[in-house]
Amino acid sequence: MTIKSYKCPSCGAGIHFKPALQKFKCDFCLSEYTEEEIDDIYTEKDEKEELYHDNIDSRQLSSYECNSCGAKIVTDDTTTATFCYYCHNPVIISDRLIGNFQPNKLIPFSVDKNKAKQNFLDWAQNKRFVPNDFYSNSQLEKITGIYLPYWWADCEVDIDYIGEARNIRVWRSGDREFTETKKYQIVRKGQINIENVGEVAFTKIDDTLLNGIAPYNENEIIDFSMAYLSGFLLNNMI
Repeated sequence: MTIKSYKCPSCGAGIHFKPALQKFKCDFCLSEYTEEEIDDIYTEKDEKEELYHDNIDSRQLSSYECNSCGAKIVTDDTTTATFCYYCHNPVIISDRLIGNFQPNKLIPFSVDKNKAKQNFLDWAQNKRFVPNDFYSNSQLEKITGIYLPYWWADCEVDIDYIGEARNIRVWRSGDREFTETKKYQIVRKGQINIENVGEVAFTKIDDTLLNGIAPYNENEIIDFSMAYLSGFLLNNMI
């Protein structure tokens, strides 16, 4: 059974049709909308929800049992490290970190959650017009470190090519303009070594969001160990 309710697009509270106004009005923020505006807003919302559910249905969901409290942990087919929603016990789905999906290296976190909270508060509380709810305790508890999968590659390229070069000279003599074009062949051979070419291997995150944390400190890279994942989030490559 599908349940649908209309909520105010401005504040999210329930919105009702007011016969005296012949409009929809929110009793909390007092926003008013015509029938056409409500229809347009919810038509777009229904289309987005339909697309979302189509994507959810197309993903493979897996169920695991928390070894701390016994609750069911449901994840999609890319989640590797997460938390139990009931006891908050860190959970690592180890069978997704074997074979081709096992990372070779990682960069461990150097900032703990408390330090991350403080850094966030120092930034948010110095901004004007930031609502208090933006850095409330309920929001701060959602701060969680996440490991992102990357492809890293080294490349050694042998170059051997032939090209045509032109040398053009223009001059004037009296009322005449002369152009001289000389063509000659260029032969180039050599080798180029390119190291640490990185590309994010997770398509569910906007690449522009990574600009604030890249580039990474490659001097801190260590051999992969599953223990570093405990208490953080991790998604496999997709």
